[in-house]
Amino acid sequence: MNLQPPQIYADWAKCFRLLKDESQDEEAILSVIHQGKIDWVPGVSSRFLKRLNEVIDDRFQKSANKLRQDLQRAQAKEHLLVPALIAERKRSEFVIRLVMMPAIPNEQKQKILEALNDAIKKLQKGLEDSARQNDSTGKLYNIINRNPVTVEIPQIPIEEEKKEPSFFTTLIKMLKKK
Repeated sequence: MNLQPPQIYADWAKCFRLLKDESQDEEAILSVIHQGKIDWVPGVSSRFLKRLNEVIDDRFQKSANKLRQDLQRAQAKEHLLVPALIAERKRSEFVIRLVMMPAIPNEQKQKILEALNDAIKKLQKGLEDSARQNDSTGKLYNIINRNPVTVEIPQIPIEEEKKEPSFFTTLIKMLKKK
């Protein structure tokens, strides 16, 4: 795969499509994405965020299905359950690393991370509640509690970001003044 860092919306759309394809090298795509740039202007930014949210939703749906399969296979056996929980945590960590791409302004990044954190915490609580209800010995709950799917969410400083405007942004501002 010969992928260049995305610079325009079409490049970003291609990268986002590739991230939905499980046969692709997600780490290589993520590395390229973290080198990308985009003009954060109305229209482009909303489409960009829509595509990013589609990728996040797709990955979380696939992750939930994989976790469900792994948990059914594990049948409360610790040696199978722990790797399933760790794999789920790693899938969530990947999505968080995706959101941490420099192209997204900190304010939007923080909003997405807060939503992800809420979803991951709900998943952990759901797993713990289910373990309590279905295992009177408490062993399953202890395994899930000791091996949480929750991840460390980076704190993003929300301050006025000092970015140099791109050529296109400068041109648009100049045209609006006329």
